[in-house]
Amino acid sequence: MKKRHSLSVYALLFLFLISCLPLYAADYGSFVKGDKQLGFTPKKEFINQIYNAIKTKYPIDVPDSTLFAGSRGELCQLLKAYKISPDEFSKTPADNNILIAFLKKYKGKVSQDLAAYATGLGMVKSLNDKECDIILPSQSQDVRRDIIPESYGGVGVLIELRDGKIVVIHPFEGGSAQKAGIAAGDIITSIGGVSTLKMDLDTAMNSLRGEVDSTVVVEILRNGKKYTTRLTRSKVELNPLQVGKLPNGMGYIRIVYFEESYPEKMYQTLEKFKSLGIKKWVLDLRDNSGGFINGIVLGGSLLIPTKKPLMYIKYKDKDKLFESAAQKTPFPPCAVIVNRYTTGTAEALALALREQTGAKIFGTTTQGNAAVSELVSLQGGATLRLSVGMITSSQGQKIHGTGLKPDISVPEADQPALASKTIDKVIKYLK
Repeated sequence: MKKRHSLSVYALLFLFLISCLPLYAADYGSFVKGDKQLGFTPKKEFINQIYNAIKTKYPIDVPDSTLFAGSRGELCQLLKAYKISPDEFSKTPADNNILIAFLKKYKGKVSQDLAAYATGLGMVKSLNDKECDIILPSQSQDVRRDIIPESYGGVGVLIELRDGKIVVIHPFEGGSAQKAGIAAGDIITSIGGVSTLKMDLDTAMNSLRGEVDSTVVVEILRNGKKYTTRLTRSKVELNPLQVGKLPNGMGYIRIVYFEESYPEKMYQTLEKFKSLGIKKWVLDLRDNSGGFINGIVLGGSLLIPTKKPLMYIKYKDKDKLFESAAQKTPFPPCAVIVNRYTTGTAEALALALREQTGAKIFGTTTQGNAAVSELVSLQGGATLRLSVGMITSSQGQKIHGTGLKPDISVPEADQPALASKTIDKVIKYLK
């Protein structure tokens, strides 16, 4: 996880795969038992900082009643962890005295620190925004959580946590996983003899990585059958693009993940398409978790005419327009494939292509996680991750929280194992 991308001068567009880190994972039962620790002592300043940040930075105005109702709801969850009925407290007025009322009633019965934390977290949860959360001092604050470094000692596989399972999204060419026959859609049930049933994505990734030439035994579940294989770790050079030629003479580019070299590699690929006489091609953005804003500007400028809008970002007090900086005649795709794991700038790129070039979008509704986020340092060492801008289309269409609906629904697009079937459906429609 050493690879870093150039930072936009405006803000980070986070790359969280929403399933890789449970949203608002406040397991109060673990805190009450002592299995987990807050790692700091939240004070009144902690709550005030969260309140002020939301009121001054969050792009949408949120009423105080909504924020404090969120605090009340979270404090009720804390009571449940202590085996105390929340029914009576749930009727307490939702105002800025909510914590005082709670502590007055439950002093000596409930941790004051957990109560203060729950009050702040409840405000954040009331936003109902996947990009907003509180990161505890004990948690990793490498918020970009790059899942694909440029090269590493690993087995060459892109994985994601889906429905509590470690799922293979893409085995990279030349990697140990591909050579062993591991395929998209396979479920990794154990790594090194350790079950992945309760394993988070970071732990799974770190378990697969290690010293070059070392080995790791993985158990795979496919179509209800399990098999075990030993993989040898190596330095894997990862290509962000998967390129091919479709049966009907069309070209095909899948952007597996955005990184610094992808615009140049896509430019080279498009030039090759032209030299081969390929006039139409398909862009596949399934499972693409987005990237920094400059990624869509550089990549989109290969596909969309110069000065045409790529996306807008709505901030609290201003809007920012990003336009294509095309230097040559663009070569846009005739179709774009997305799924519910397409997120962030990948969603914005798909929408811009539909609006500016007329490209048809196939697949399923995207994740709807297209926000520009900022980190706010809080009292005690905690960090607030807060949406400060929301991406919209050039025509004002909202993406964040709603997702991008395809023109033609292809349910198979959500299943990595049915990747080829999805492409076949797109080809059939385009003929």
